[in-house]
Amino acid sequence: MIRILLIGAGVIARHHAASALDGAVLPDGAEIHVADPNDAALAGFLAEFPSAVAHGSVAAMLALPSRPTDIAIVATPPFTHRELVLQALDSGRHVLCEKPLALGSEQGREMAAHADALGLALWSCDSRFRGLATTHAVRGLVMTGELGDLYHVTFVNKAHRARTGIDFQTESGWFRNPSLSGGGVSMDWGPYDVAVLDEVLQPRSVEVVHAWLNAPLTGGPFGAESAAVDQHVTAQMVVTLDDGRTIDVTYERAAATHGSETSLVEIEGTHGAVRWDWLDWVGDGDVTISRDVAGEPATEVVHFAPTEPGFHARPLKEMAAALRRGASPREITDQSLFSFLWLRAIVDAAASGQPQRVERLLA
Repeated sequence: MIRILLIGAGVIARHHAASALDGAVLPDGAEIHVADPNDAALAGFLAEFPSAVAHGSVAAMLALPSRPTDIAIVATPPFTHRELVLQALDSGRHVLCEKPLALGSEQGREMAAHADALGLALWSCDSRFRGLATTHAVRGLVMTGELGDLYHVTFVNKAHRARTGIDFQTESGWFRNPSLSGGGVSMDWGPYDVAVLDEVLQPRSVEVVHAWLNAPLTGGPFGAESAAVDQHVTAQMVVTLDDGRTIDVTYERAAATHGSETSLVEIEGTHGAVRWDWLDWVGDGDVTISRDVAGEPATEVVHFAPTEPGFHARPLKEMAAALRRGASPREITDQSLFSFLWLRAIVDAAASGQPQRVERLLA
């Protein structure tokens, strides 16, 4: 039985607890421990999960003798991640951390290096939309070369009003403060976007050639806070695959825009193109393949049922499964770190006006 040590007792911690108690996620069951300095949050958690063991402090919980199968989950706002992840690692436990992994690249590297030095794994919840049947099918097309030489990826998702902390989850004011959140939509949805791009392309390096961030002005109850964090981000990137081939990537994400709402995720090659549904919370999804047949355009649509378990459960299931099959902690950590550094390269390129490059660390 895996022992889950939850740092934080808020909304996202309760999703993790429900996932831990789902037999499809952890077949051998889970023992849940929890700590949170907010008494109201802790009481609400225990009302929902009465079998959980509550602790007076994070330090007291982490002082429990560690077991090889323990997983500590950091389910707190981003500005706390570095300190709590290091504390959990020092207690001898693998760590699953909410996204974004850290507030900046140096913090992320420090956390990953500390996990590596201790022989422990650090995994990020940017993996919520990894492992979908639709994305797996697209990865197969990339691997087999059915699309020919790949030359362009479009990953664009734009909404009129979908700002965390402004249009929903308004009780979590830290979303509106970049010193606490690390950023707006770039740090809220960007981790998921980049994780999916990484899953499909699996590049050895990425160069962010150009990027920008913006915050369209809107009315509403939060006034200037609405423009304090970015809500529209775009980047032009070049990814280099293991065999040396390069692919141009156009990336754009907006949680607030005065422009048109758009969703297009597509890979184009010399022999065909594929677009797909990469989110499964609305149900099932399609993979649409377009190619030339006898000089005429032809389209094939393959329909997939929803991928189980649900997206909130996927990070814990993936981490536990990787540890069970004997994946090296370094391999687990490096995948999360590379995705995070890729994301930070976009934000840093926008801030500096200079190209940014990131290399996959695992040999």
